Amino acid sequence: MRWLLNEIEMAIEHKLLFIALQTALAIPDICGAIESEDGISRKTQYFAWYDEYAKPKLNCWMSAQDCYYFRCSMLHQGSTIPSPPPGTKEENKPSYSRIVFVCPYGGNIKMHNCALDDMLAVDVSIFCRGLVEAAQQWIEKMENEKNANYIKNTNRIIRYYPQGIGPYFNNVGMIG
Repeated sequence: MRWLLNEIEMAIEHKLLFIALQTALAIPDICGAIESEDGISRKTQYFAWYDEYAKPKLNCWMSAQDCYYFRCSMLHQGSTIPSPPPGTKEENKPSYSRIVFVCPYGGNIKMHNCALDDMLAVDVSIFCRGLVEAAQQWIEKMENEKNANYIKNTNRIIRYYPQGIGPYFNNVGMIG
């Protein structure tokens, strides 16, 4: 998983902000799945992981629920308008009707964690780096504790194989 976190950092450095943001939004899902008994991510695990690890790093008003709904709309509809499922109770709806991520390049305007009516503006690099830092802290904790689910489920997580996956393919870089 460390290579994935490094690639988020590289994406930010190379101004590939859509890639960095979409990948960072998946971190709580991935970590929640790895830490779960069955290796499958669920909304409640996303919320719990976000609240414990990400929230303290982000310096942001975005709740776990806000982040989850934004993640759903961004990854599945390509939208910045958080979309809870139809029939969601009022108390479970997103806090903001729109979340925008401010690009840190160009201009003298720096904006992070600014609410404008019912829109939240968040610096994309601060947000992504906060999630990366949270995941790094989580990995250290899981490894130090020798967490059984972490040990069992990390073998299932996608990774980069620079020399291929034998006996199928050798000397060919693969992701699998």
